Amino acid sequence: MLGDPRKLSPADVKKYRSYADWLQLMQTKYDVMSFRQDLPGFSEPGEGQWDGFQRINNDTKSGGIVAIFKHGSIESKRRITVNDLDPLGNYEVKAMNGKVIFSANGTVLRTIGFEVEFSGSYAGELYEIGRK
Repeated sequence: MLGDPRKLSPADVKKYRSYADWLQLMQTKYDVMSFRQDLPGFSEPGEGQWDGFQRINNDTKSGGIVAIFKHGSIESKRRITVNDLDPLGNYEVKAMNGKVIFSANGTVLRTIGFEVEFSGSYAGELYEIGRK
């Protein structure tokens, strides 16, 4: 979000509040702001590309968040692999609304991962990855 927050519409205030609340919850659960790692296979943001990052608590291996962004890429799908999890630990990948979109152990998340699909040219999503 850029600009003066006082000029946001009520709908946008609600949307940005939901992001802020979710990120605060992730901080409380996983201490995500103390960690930041690159995602395997993703580069710096650029037109025609995908980019993303992970904030996985690699001390406790309890989980964290993954952020994925599409910047005008012609590819509609990307496979996301996540490092720094317990190889034998069981995890769920959840959308911000709490819906589980994938379940696997840390080894599968590191080697095979899960797929995301964005239909628009520009899109982004945040995901929670937590122990079952």
